[in-house]
Amino acid sequence: MILSTYAKLALIEKASWAKAALFLARAHRRTRGQSLTPRRPQA
Repeated sequence: MILSTYAKLALIEKASWAKAALFLARAHRRTRGQSLTPRRPQA
C-alpha cells in the first residue's frame, strides 16, 4: 500500500514538473520574442 501511494505521488510530481517545464518554455520564448513555433534555431 505504501508503494502504491508513493507511486501516485511520483506521478503527480512528474505531471507538475512537466507543466512547469512547459510554462517555463513558453515564458522563455515570450521573453526572447520568438513565435510559438520557431522555424529555425538561432545559434
